[in-house]
Amino acid sequence: FDGNMQMLGQTPKQIGKVQKSLQDFATASIYGASDMATTYAQMAALGVDNTEQLVKGMGGLASSAESPQQAMKTLSTQMVQALAKPQMQWQDFKLMMEQAPSAMAQVAKHMGMSLDDLILGIQDGEIASKDFAQAVAEVGTNEQFSKLATTFKSTGQALDGMTETLANDQEMFESLKTQLQEVEAKQKREAADIQKKMLALEQSFPSYEA
Repeated sequence: FDGNMQMLGQTPKQIGKVQKSLQDFATASIYGASDMATTYAQMAALGVDNTEQLVKGMGGLASSAESPQQAMKTLSTQMVQALAKPQMQWQDFKLMMEQAPSAMAQVAKHMGMSLDDLILGIQDGEIASKDFAQAVAEVGTNEQFSKLATTFKSTGQALDGMTETLANDQEMFESLKTQLQEVEAKQKREAADIQKKMLALEQSFPSYEA
């Protein structure tokens, strides 16, 4: 993720901000931060402006599905493919609708049309991919879907959320541990360099032994 974002011109500070935001969302929901980061990077590479909101929006819409995690994977895959083309493709939308039909109806309503009208518009090549993605981002991050995304429907999903939290905490711990090890190694190298310089200095002094 870091490498891809750096190639897109993102600074370490910007990358860190996005990572924290996605991790926080993943911790509060049942989705994996790594999967979300991958989707983010793919969309950013396509030049999507509101990438972070879109990724979270898909998470919100997917939460209305019977299997949110599977729905999120499908929405992410098809949205990336859809944004690679100027107009929405029926096959991409069809798969999204199969996973989260009620959510797609809400997206259609947000765009000022019925679900049937949206379907016909997509089939006729009249719906721009960016317009559809913008609607997904806005609807999926509204109060209703944001709450739905962070409300676990089952014990299994609650455990998934806890697992993601622990994974993020472990990642932070490992990162801190690595940083401390690097500092310790640097201090040891500096101490060794000082000892070498002192020894060299002592050896340079003339001997006054009888």
